[in-house]
Amino acid sequence: MPSWILCALALGCGGGGRDSSHDTPTDEIASLACASAIIDLPGGRIDVAGASVVFAEGSVVAPSELEVCIADNTLSGHHSPVVTLRPDGFNFSSAVELSIAHSGDEETTWLFAPYWDGLPVRALQSSRPEPGMVRASVYRTGEVWAATDPRASVDWIESDNSVAEVLFLVDSTTDNADNLVDFAGQAPAIWQALLANGLDFQAGVVTMDAMDPAGPGRLRGVAGARWVQSDTIGGDDLLGELLAAPPPTSDVRQGFGALAAALSAVGPGDANEGFVRQGSSMAVVVFSNGDDETVGAPLTVSELAMWLGAGTGVHAIVHPPGHPDAGNVFRTLSEETGGDTLDIGEGVGSWTSFVVDRVATLGVGQGGVVLPTAAVPDSVEAWWVPTTREPVRLGARDFQYIPMSQSVLVDVQDFDPNEIIILYTPAG
Repeated sequence: MPSWILCALALGCGGGGRDSSHDTPTDEIASLACASAIIDLPGGRIDVAGASVVFAEGSVVAPSELEVCIADNTLSGHHSPVVTLRPDGFNFSSAVELSIAHSGDEETTWLFAPYWDGLPVRALQSSRPEPGMVRASVYRTGEVWAATDPRASVDWIESDNSVAEVLFLVDSTTDNADNLVDFAGQAPAIWQALLANGLDFQAGVVTMDAMDPAGPGRLRGVAGARWVQSDTIGGDDLLGELLAAPPPTSDVRQGFGALAAALSAVGPGDANEGFVRQGSSMAVVVFSNGDDETVGAPLTVSELAMWLGAGTGVHAIVHPPGHPDAGNVFRTLSEETGGDTLDIGEGVGSWTSFVVDRVATLGVGQGGVVLPTAAVPDSVEAWWVPTTREPVRLGARDFQYIPMSQSVLVDVQDFDPNEIIILYTPAG
């Protein structure tokens, strides 16, 4: 759908790269018309030549003379007229609604403007204006205008994300055999934690043995099952069997390579087809007695972390830094994806609590939406657009884009999901 960008003339369009089509149209202004009125606590309205400003009750707390001027903007048909609110530097106590007549696309559904030092003149708004009008909430006086924004938007997000995948990356080398038996014995507790969460989940296992006869990255199978699901009968026993990997064909830990291969093989016709579903959240649990020894991995640690999406959560049970067998690669991957780590030396009781605590919160408080097209990863933004205050751009810890499932997850515990808008540049 089309979108609009509202800019401050005096400040330009701040933040990030600039599009020259959005530059200040000062030299292109003509046909200036103005109207003014005394606005007080009860509010009021000023109309002038195709523009109107509605002051809600309480937006102005003391009698003030305010002026609204409108001027033609001849940059292109993709720009609205220029509206100036005076006097400069006046802040409203609550949003006032600006409406501008426009001959552009009648399906416009929202407006956006870059911020300048965190102080927007405009507001991001999800509304359905009547044909021929564009609207924005304004919180202070200044010069504003509307222009098309090339980015795509999704202005709805579901209230709950109940679809999740858990992938266990286990070290099946000989010197980790006893640990792995103990870890597999905790499958019933892990299973119960997943069920208690009410998730539609899938849990699979891939070993660090890159020489697995089934092929590198192929999820383990037991009795014809490639993974367990929330409705699997006897899923706790089956999960235990999957975790109790067979003796390795190699004692070289190539876990990073196996993980990258496993998550690269989830498309149609691939070895792990169906394991990663669109819109799902994901956690990866690494269990290893040593550091990674992958040779020729298709991605670097940072590239894999970016591909998974910040906050996906790679949780590593490995030896700490300084230990002869420290799991440094897995710790780095955990840090870059917002995951947690645990010292494998703390023993089976701590392993169980660590995994249970992390799968128990998987998907909780998150909403998810699948983008209609893949996005350029660095272009994805999430905005909270409340009705009573200025919009807030969410930080990296509040949302994540997962390229493999083409989905955006947002931590909505502190926000109304219906007030979330996703902006992005489609890939390609």
